[in-house]
Amino acid sequence: MNATMLRQNLYKTLDEVIETGKTIRVERKGKTILIVPEEKPQKKLKFKKRKLALVPDNDLIHNDWLSDWRKEHNISDDEFFIPRKR
Repeated sequence: MNATMLRQNLYKTLDEVIETGKTIRVERKGKTILIVPEEKPQKKLKFKKRKLALVPDNDLIHNDWLSDWRKEHNISDDEFFIPRKR
């Protein structure tokens, strides 16, 4: 990156350094200047932002796989739940 590009995207570049922790090299008058974050970024900042899956609340709450599984395997409630011995 040259100094002109840095000037045009200064805040975007600084935010990128903060978020990713990566060093940015800037060339100016034949010299290289490094923009380096002082600390390593937090791990959570390394995750890419993802779009949320929008589903009805009932689909998130519904978790009745056990009864479906028992029906599929022809297992009654009495057979499935075995009391523990103490």
